[in-house]
Amino acid sequence: MENELNIHQALKVFHKIVKAGEKHGDGHTLLGVTALSDFDGYTIILQDNNVSLTIHFHNKYQIESTNKLAENDFFDKLKKIEQLK
Repeated sequence: MENELNIHQALKVFHKIVKAGEKHGDGHTLLGVTALSDFDGYTIILQDNNVSLTIHFHNKYQIESTNKLAENDFFDKLKKIEQLK
């Protein structure tokens, strides 16, 4: 299964995690996904133990993962968070 990144979905998930997640250090965590941002908010990071998604200014992004299965699990988590009320 190839993951197609939806920037709008990722930004929505980021805001849900910040709003409803548990605060710790510089970020918030919800359902195993941590949301972080740089000092000016132009770069955001969504990460779990195996995957890191960095979204830069102008919607450029970078995904780092241990393997494709980990990426699939990560994107499934993002979908679950997006569907939370």
